Amino acid sequence: MTNKKLEWLLRLLIIPVIVTVIGGMVLFVFQELSEKDAELKELSYSIEGPISYIEPDVTGSLKVMINNISTSYLLAYRVRILNSGEVPLKNLPIRFVFDTSESDFKLFKVEHDTKPKYEFGEITEQDLIEDNDAYSRRFIYTLLNPKDEDIVTLYTNYPVSLSVYSKSEGLEILHKPFKK
Repeated sequence: MTNKKLEWLLRLLIIPVIVTVIGGMVLFVFQELSEKDAELKELSYSIEGPISYIEPDVTGSLKVMINNISTSYLLAYRVRILNSGEVPLKNLPIRFVFDTSESDFKLFKVEHDTKPKYEFGEITEQDLIEDNDAYSRRFIYTLLNPKDEDIVTLYTNYPVSLSVYSKSEGLEILHKPFKK
């Protein structure tokens, strides 16, 4: 084969090989970027309750005062919030809503038990008084890393239905059975 034919043959083969290699690298980079974007944003929750601590069948005519409010019931609802996804969730609002129109319904206290116990991230209660909403509480979670969880215990004076709401871009919310 002459040099000119060899040179022409190499040029003919090299250009498609270079285009193929560059195209493969570009495809690989786009796949990696799209897989990162497709990481799962998921929040799971479960509700246990109402759990009765005080009720008239047990206490009879005993008068109980909680936060200067006379009550016949003390009930607790435990809600487990878990970042079950693959990415951290930032500045996530979560609202706990009691389905009642009882005018004397009271939410006495809310407690948080976080995992990890320390350096969890800030949980801020948002004031809903301006909405005249005595039937719900809204919290902003500054940071929920994957597998972070918060068990929120809410103490009330009525056995009612409780729902959990949250919204964030691309977030999937799952209701799962409560695990102890």
